[in-house]
Amino acid sequence: MKLTIYFVATLYALSLVKSAIEAFESENMSENLDSGNIEAKALANTIFETPIREILQIFLQSSDLYDLEEVLDLIEGSELWLIEMYLDPQAGKDPMFTAVVRLLHNHGESLDPLQVLEVLNSQ
Repeated sequence: MKLTIYFVATLYALSLVKSAIEAFESENMSENLDSGNIEAKALANTIFETPIREILQIFLQSSDLYDLEEVLDLIEGSELWLIEMYLDPQAGKDPMFTAVVRLLHNHGESLDPLQVLEVLNSQ
């Protein structure tokens, strides 16, 4: 039973990640068509305004019943890299330090230590 829950939770997390990435890419494409020249910072901020990103944050923060390796593989190199998503949530929200600590505690061995240090150093 627990294996089934783990599998379903992983599928749900992957689905949320894919949806958030697609929403970001879709918004970027429509903005590029509308204005032709958008600053990189404005592009980066659009993903933080999408509700799917917030749903993803809440799910990842509240559950550890998913395969983090699969989620990390999917978000690596995207605007959704996990620690950045919590430390710089945008939309006027405060950094979620508790979520970062929980992520590092529960899944720290799965994260690239150099990427973690780079993000923490930039904050």
